[in-house]
Amino acid sequence: MGSKITLKFTFMEISLNFALNQEEMDALQDRVDLYNSGSGLPAITPSKFIETVEVGPYIQGLVMRRYETSLNRLGSAASALPYESRQALIAEIESQIP
Repeated sequence: MGSKITLKFTFMEISLNFALNQEEMDALQDRVDLYNSGSGLPAITPSKFIETVEVGPYIQGLVMRRYETSLNRLGSAASALPYESRQALIAEIESQIP
Protein backbone atom coordinates (compact mmCIF):
# COMPACT_ATOMS: atom_id res chain seq x y z
CA MET A 1 0.00 0.00 0.00
CA GLY A 2 1.26 3.49 -0.84
CA SER A 3 2.32 6.01 1.71
CA LYS A 4 -0.08 8.63 3.00
CA ILE A 5 0.32 12.28 2.11
CA THR A 6 -0.93 14.80 4.64
CA LEU A 7 -2.72 17.83 3.26
CA LYS A 8 -3.27 20.65 5.74
CA PHE A 9 -5.20 23.87 5.46
CA THR A 10 -6.96 26.39 7.65
CA PHE A 11 -10.37 27.80 6.82
CA MET A 12 -12.14 30.31 9.05
CA GLU A 13 -9.82 29.44 11.94
CA ILE A 14 -10.61 25.72 11.54
CA SER A 15 -7.61 23.54 10.79
CA LEU A 16 -8.18 20.35 8.83
CA ASN A 17 -5.71 17.59 8.11
CA PHE A 18 -6.35 15.07 5.35
CA ALA A 19 -4.31 11.93 4.97
CA LEU A 20 -4.49 11.04 1.27
CA ASN A 21 -2.95 8.04 -0.40
CA GLN A 22 -1.09 8.53 -3.67
CA GLU A 23 -4.13 7.70 -5.80
CA GLU A 24 -6.26 10.25 -3.94
CA MET A 25 -3.54 12.89 -4.12
CA ASP A 26 -3.07 12.30 -7.86
CA ALA A 27 -6.83 12.66 -8.43
CA LEU A 28 -6.87 15.89 -6.42
CA GLN A 29 -3.82 17.21 -8.25
CA ASP A 30 -5.48 16.48 -11.61
CA ARG A 31 -8.47 18.54 -10.52
CA VAL A 32 -6.22 21.37 -9.27
CA ASP A 33 -4.28 21.34 -12.55
CA LEU A 34 -7.53 21.54 -14.52
CA TYR A 35 -8.69 24.45 -12.35
CA ASN A 36 -5.35 26.24 -12.68
CA SER A 37 -5.28 25.83 -16.47
CA GLY A 38 -8.74 27.31 -16.95
CA SER A 39 -9.22 29.85 -14.19
CA GLY A 40 -7.08 32.65 -15.60
CA LEU A 41 -5.97 33.31 -12.02
CA PRO A 42 -2.63 32.64 -10.37
CA ALA A 43 -2.07 28.91 -9.79
CA ILE A 44 -3.22 27.56 -6.43
CA THR A 45 -2.11 24.61 -4.34
CA PRO A 46 -4.24 21.56 -3.54
CA SER A 47 -4.83 22.97 -0.03
CA LYS A 48 -5.98 26.31 -1.41
CA PHE A 49 -8.16 24.52 -3.98
CA ILE A 50 -9.98 22.59 -1.26
CA GLU A 51 -10.42 25.79 0.74
CA THR A 52 -11.64 28.08 -2.04
CA VAL A 53 -13.30 25.74 -4.52
CA GLU A 54 -14.66 22.94 -2.36
CA VAL A 55 -15.08 23.93 1.30
CA GLY A 56 -15.78 27.65 0.86
CA PRO A 57 -18.72 27.20 -1.52
CA TYR A 58 -20.07 24.35 0.61
CA ILE A 59 -20.04 26.56 3.72
CA GLN A 60 -21.67 29.40 1.77
CA GLY A 61 -24.37 26.96 0.68
CA LEU A 62 -25.02 26.11 4.32
CA VAL A 63 -25.27 29.82 5.13
CA MET A 64 -27.75 30.41 2.31
CA ARG A 65 -29.93 27.43 3.33
CA ARG A 66 -29.97 28.68 6.92
CA TYR A 67 -30.93 32.18 5.73
CA GLU A 68 -33.66 30.83 3.43
CA THR A 69 -35.03 28.68 6.27
CA SER A 70 -35.23 31.78 8.47
CA LEU A 71 -37.02 33.72 5.75
CA ASN A 72 -39.49 30.90 5.20
CA ARG A 73 -40.14 30.65 8.93
CA LEU A 74 -40.78 34.40 9.16
CA GLY A 75 -42.99 34.32 6.08
CA SER A 76 -45.05 31.46 7.48
CA ALA A 77 -45.45 33.20 10.82
CA ALA A 78 -46.32 36.51 9.17
CA SER A 79 -48.95 34.89 6.97
CA ALA A 80 -51.19 34.56 10.04
CA LEU A 81 -51.12 38.34 10.56
CA PRO A 82 -53.85 40.59 9.16
CA TYR A 83 -53.10 42.11 5.78
CA GLU A 84 -52.37 45.58 7.19
CA SER A 85 -49.89 44.13 9.69
CA ARG A 86 -48.13 42.15 6.97
CA GLN A 87 -47.86 45.27 4.82
CA ALA A 88 -46.44 47.25 7.77
CA LEU A 89 -43.92 44.48 8.45
CA ILE A 90 -42.84 44.42 4.80
CA ALA A 91 -42.49 48.21 4.75
CA GLU A 92 -40.42 48.16 7.94
CA ILE A 93 -38.07 45.50 6.59
CA GLU A 94 -37.74 47.17 3.19
CA SER A 95 -36.90 50.49 4.86
CA GLN A 96 -33.80 48.86 6.38
CA ILE A 97 -32.49 47.52 3.08
CA PRO A 98 -30.11 49.87 1.27
